[in-house]
Amino acid sequence: MKLTQRLAIAYIQTKFKVLAAISKQQAAQKAFELFCTPYLKSKMPHPPIFKKAGLLEFSMDGLRVRGYHWNYPGTKKILVLHGFGSAANNFHHFITPLLSKGYEVLAFDAPAHGASEGKRVTAVSYCEMIIQVIERYGPVDGFIAHSFGGIALCLALEKIKLPNVPKI
Repeated sequence: MKLTQRLAIAYIQTKFKVLAAISKQQAAQKAFELFCTPYLKSKMPHPPIFKKAGLLEFSMDGLRVRGYHWNYPGTKKILVLHGFGSAANNFHHFITPLLSKGYEVLAFDAPAHGASEGKRVTAVSYCEMIIQVIERYGPVDGFIAHSFGGIALCLALEKIKLPNVPKI
C-alpha cells in the first residue's frame, strides 16, 4: 500500500475515533455516508460501442439517472447492472455478443456513478432505480449483474412481479 493511502486511512480512522468519543450516533452516521459514497466516479472514456447507443434518462429523487440502449426493439431484453464504484461503460465487452444474438441491451449508471447524478448510493436506492428502469423500459428477460448491482437486483426482484422468470 502506498504511503498516501496509509496516511489517508490513518486520518479517517483518527477522525472516526475522535467523533465516536464525542457522539457515537454522529460517528455511525458519518461512517454510513462514507460507506455509501463511491470514492472515484468512473471517468473511463466510452468505448466505441457507446457511440451506437441510444441515450435514456429519467429523474429519480430529484437526480438524473442516465442509461444506454442498443438494438431497440430487440426480441429479448437484457439489463446490465454494474457494481459499486463502476459504471455501465465498464461492461462494454458484453454488449456486442448480446447484440449479435438479437438482444436489446439496456445499461444504466446507478445513482452517483458514471453519467448519473448524485453523491451517494445505497442498495435500496439502486434497487429503486432498477424497478423504475423495468417499469419504464421493460419487460426484461434477463440480467447481467456484478457485485453491488447483484445485491440491488435481488432486492428489486423481491418487490416486483415479473410475468416470466428472468435469467440472471
